[in-house]
Amino acid sequence: MSEHTDRPSVLFVCVHNAGRSQMGAAYTHHLSAGAVER
Repeated sequence: MSEHTDRPSVLFVCVHNAGRSQMGAAYTHHLSAGAVER
């Protein structure tokens, strides 16, 4: 279990192509400049 942070967290789930969720996570992290927890 992770510790509490003030940053929101986002979960991307893809059942057909695992690369899509990884790309979504990287894109969100890049656009948020680290403000969103991975």
